[in-house]
Amino acid sequence: MAVVFCFEYILFIFETLGLRRWRIGSHGTVRNGAILGKTRHREGHTLVGRILVIDDDPGVRDAFSMALEDTRYEVVSAEDGQKGLELARMYEPDLVLLDLKMPGMSGVETLRHLHGICPGVPVYIVTAFYGEFLEPLRAIQDEGIPFDLARKPLALDEIRTIVDSVMGTQMVTA
Repeated sequence: MAVVFCFEYILFIFETLGLRRWRIGSHGTVRNGAILGKTRHREGHTLVGRILVIDDDPGVRDAFSMALEDTRYEVVSAEDGQKGLELARMYEPDLVLLDLKMPGMSGVETLRHLHGICPGVPVYIVTAFYGEFLEPLRAIQDEGIPFDLARKPLALDEIRTIVDSVMGTQMVTA
């Protein structure tokens, strides 16, 4: 009961600050896609999008890849903000899933840089550390940098729902 109340209270705070924007939808993904001309392919299948996961926890990166492995999205992952920015420049993602609490460059700072590198690309912040980042997230929102939020841990079907909703597609399997 206390856990539910705490979670509802956190959601209330985020809604009050205007930081919570939930969307509902469906999706797809792929690993190790090769770029052939302007069309990306994997094992004879045309990819429909690329998702960049930036998280210092290898278990989280693996969970996102596993949730999306049988789809036609390519999942590219980085263990920190700096590597994530390099991959964003190299791979031009269609969606970024970003952790906030990482060693080195924080997720908030990474978000600022991502907005400069690939403006218009949706960023979904997936973190367990809402409370520690309320003020920085509010500041980033005031700067006009858009993002969505989700609380860790996420089940595989929740990952798929988030990707589907942001990408605006139905689950596309390979």
